[in-house]
Amino acid sequence: MSFNIYLFAFKDNKLDFRVREEIIFQLKNNENISFSENGYFEYSSKDYGKAEFSLENSAMISSIDVTIRSLSLTLVEYLFELLKCCNLSLFDNQGTNNVEHPTLFALSEDCFSHLPYDFTSNRCVIKNSDDLYHYLAISFDEWSKYRDQVIGKKSLNDDVRSLFDIITAAVSSQLRESLWNQVNKKIAKNTVEDIFHDVFSSMDNKKEWLWLQVDVRGYEEVQWQAVAIAKTIGLLDECPDFTKEQENQLSDSKTLSALLNFDLWLSKFEKSFILIDSGDTYFGFVVSDDKIDYTLKILQTIGINGQTIRQLTVSKQDIAIELQLELDEKLLKNDVAIFKISPNNNENTKTRLSQYRKTILAAGKIPLICISASWCEPCQEMLIALGHEDAKSVMKQVVLIVLDIDDWGIYLYDINVAPTCVPVFFDIAKNGSAGQLSVDGGAWGDDSFPTEIVDVLKNTFKLK
Repeated sequence: MSFNIYLFAFKDNKLDFRVREEIIFQLKNNENISFSENGYFEYSSKDYGKAEFSLENSAMISSIDVTIRSLSLTLVEYLFELLKCCNLSLFDNQGTNNVEHPTLFALSEDCFSHLPYDFTSNRCVIKNSDDLYHYLAISFDEWSKYRDQVIGKKSLNDDVRSLFDIITAAVSSQLRESLWNQVNKKIAKNTVEDIFHDVFSSMDNKKEWLWLQVDVRGYEEVQWQAVAIAKTIGLLDECPDFTKEQENQLSDSKTLSALLNFDLWLSKFEKSFILIDSGDTYFGFVVSDDKIDYTLKILQTIGINGQTIRQLTVSKQDIAIELQLELDEKLLKNDVAIFKISPNNNENTKTRLSQYRKTILAAGKIPLICISASWCEPCQEMLIALGHEDAKSVMKQVVLIVLDIDDWGIYLYDINVAPTCVPVFFDIAKNGSAGQLSVDGGAWGDDSFPTEIVDVLKNTFKLK
C-alpha cells in the first residue's frame, strides 16, 4: 500500500525553482535517506517509517513526489523540517474519504498568498509536526480502508488497463499495446496521473495526443492540446478558439472556462471531457457520452476524483443560486439571521463559504462563523441570547453561520480552523477560509447576557 504527497515551493504566484538545490542538499544529508543516481531518495527509519522521494531531472522543477510506504512519527517530523528549512508546502493528493480533497498544507497563512489566484485545493495551516502527523495518520488510515473495501483483492492493473483502453480507443492497436507496455512498467511506483502523462507525452512525436495536462493558470495551453486531441480522435481538423471568452465564461478561472468551451464543443459529437483536478494541475481526456458513468466508476475505484466539467460548472452555479435563495429568505424576513449548515461531500467547503460571504456582503450585512455543539449548554444559551431583543441592534448587522463541531469535525481543516473550545466566532476571508478575527465564549461571563455577548462581538468584529 502506498500513499502519495507532494512538496513544493511558491513565490510571487509562481513555482519557485531556486529551492531545488536546497531540497537536494537536505535530502542527501539525512541519515535515514540513501541516494540513488536515478533521482530517487529512499527513506527508512528505525520506527519503521518508509518513503521514496523523487525529483524529476530538470532544473525547472522543484517539486518532490513523496510515496509513503509506512507512516511514522520520525518520517513526519522530517517532512515538517523540510517544509520549514526550504519554505515548502505539502500537498495531500489523496486525503480522506470524508474530507474534500486534495488538501494543501503550509506553515502560515502568508504562504497561501503566493499561490496562483485560481489554485483550487483546500488549504490548512499547520503549526507543528504533531498537527501534520495527526492529519496524515487519519488520511493514511482512511485511504488504506478505502483501498481494502473498494478494491479488495482485485488487481490495480486491471482497473488501470480498463481506463487506459477507454482513453486510447481512437489509436491503432499496435500503438495501444506499445503504450500499455510503458504504462505497465510504471504502475508499482508512480501515480496513475503521472504514468499517463509520462507515457502519453511520448506520443507527441507521432503527432497524436490523448491526455491533456495544464497548470491551473495555463489557459493558453488548453488550445493546442484540445485541438491535438480533437484531431487524434477523428473530429474536425479545424476547431474554434476555446480560450476566447464566451457567454459561459467562468469568472474565477480562465483555464476552467477554456476547458468548458472545449467540452461544450465536444457535446456536438456526443463526447465529453473528463476532468481530474489535482490542485495545481488539471488533467483530462475525452470519452463518449455513453461511457461517462463507467469511466467515472473506474476512476473512483482506483482512488482518483474525476468528473465531467459540465457537471462541475453546473454544480457551482446551482450552489450559488441555492445559497442566494436561502440567504435572501433569511435576510428579508429577520433582523436576526442565525442559521445552521451541514457539511456536504459534493461541495468545496471554502467555495461554499466564499459564496455565502459574497451574498451576505451584497445584502449589506457582515458574515460570521460560529462553531458550537449541541451538547454544549453555554453554546445553546448563547444562541438563544443572540435572538433576544437586547441583542438586535448589533445582530441585525450580521448573518451568523453556525457549524456544529460534531458534524464538521475534520472538515474544519478545510477552512484553517482547529478550535480548542466552543463556542468560537470567526470572520470569513475572501477565499472562504476563517479570517484573522476571532473570539471565544471565554470573553464574556458564565451567564449568557445578550448585551454582554454582543458587546464582545461588536468590539471584536468592529460592528457599529
